[in-house]
Amino acid sequence: MLILESPDCRFRFIFDRGSAEVHAGRKHARALWTERTEASQEWFAISTVLDYLAGRPKPNLKDLMAQSREALALTSEERMAQTAARVRAAAKEIIRLFGQDLPPDEWQAFLAYYADNQDLARELAEKFGRPSGKGTS
Repeated sequence: MLILESPDCRFRFIFDRGSAEVHAGRKHARALWTERTEASQEWFAISTVLDYLAGRPKPNLKDLMAQSREALALTSEERMAQTAARVRAAAKEIIRLFGQDLPPDEWQAFLAYYADNQDLARELAEKFGRPSGKGTS
């Protein structure tokens, strides 16, 4: 695990057995799972963050399945390169979204969008009998 920190937010990179996950969090996001509480979401899958910033509507189950198939067709290196390019292009927006100066109503809108997407991901995982990890990218 690698965490990069700016004055406004944090990025977390988790590399495990050939796969990688990228998350964004506010400055106070805890680094370790042992420090985490169930009361609040602190880390957010970068793919959903980027979708929110791009103004993409919440995907339906069919869209999410298609995205999963596309992602599985890529190598880990290709997925990371694709994610890195998207993060690089939206870095200022990501930092602003997770910054402390963001208006509360905008933060709440993001949280609602994220929760909707996580519910859909859980539905997909249940449909195919896979565990759904919170905040996967």
